[in-house]
Amino acid sequence: MRLWLPQWCGLLERSLAVDGKGWLVGDTLTIADLKLVHWFDKLTNGSLTGIPTDLLHPFPALTAWREQTHRERAARILHHRVKNNLQIVSSLLTLQADQQSDPVARSVLLESAHRVISMALIHEQMYGVTSLDRIDLGAYASRLVDYLRAALAPSARVKVVAADVRVTLDLAVPLGLILNALVTNAFKYGTPQRPVDRTNPPPSDEDWDVRVTIGEHEGSIVIEVADRGPGLPEGFNPRKSSSLGLQIIQSLARQLRGKLTATSPKGAVLRFTCSNATPPPNVP
Repeated sequence: MRLWLPQWCGLLERSLAVDGKGWLVGDTLTIADLKLVHWFDKLTNGSLTGIPTDLLHPFPALTAWREQTHRERAARILHHRVKNNLQIVSSLLTLQADQQSDPVARSVLLESAHRVISMALIHEQMYGVTSLDRIDLGAYASRLVDYLRAALAPSARVKVVAADVRVTLDLAVPLGLILNALVTNAFKYGTPQRPVDRTNPPPSDEDWDVRVTIGEHEGSIVIEVADRGPGLPEGFNPRKSSSLGLQIIQSLARQLRGKLTATSPKGAVLRFTCSNATPPPNVP
């Protein structure tokens, strides 16, 4: 005797048609229905639902849902492994930096390690999200800023203002490198030296050393990093800067067809904008 649960009967009445042989026909299942079918199928091998397991496999909707689930699981595993590998590379660069007596060489290696971590954090976030299509740029920016603050300027008061901006992975990686370069410059040149406050109180609207703003305006992503340091030199042009960080930004700006502007009203304000669309491939 087969046991028919009320949930299963409701599913049959709501979403499926049954022909004279008892086979399920049609392709009108919702995602919730598919999960219910899959759960009963896996738990009872067809004995509880009254439908043999092999009869569930031909349904296009159920098959597609299962394939999508497997692809998402494989993608999350891949992101996790990429994140682990990038963290290993960053650790190797940090160890190499610790062995350098030349402060310039040490700084170069540490900045390279931070760039690698900026990419690793993206894959770490992709591993834990519900949807693999887009990444929350604001949440990512907060984590990256926290990491850079701990590494470069533990005493700095940092304010992050982030709107709900979602970007693809293809866009997140270059934006992460750009944000890393902008925030690194702000911490290196725009923050005062003071004792570290272990309580780490959140800064007020005006009481900050570095402010990072993430937003979107008319389809364009806006990343702005402001500091209250000595400001930019007179006649400063980011396109002609010899700084490796700014050169990386300019290279990525060409790839994303974006724009970097710099002003110095009080301290330095660098603002990067680009379209929130997948960048075209192989842009010189």
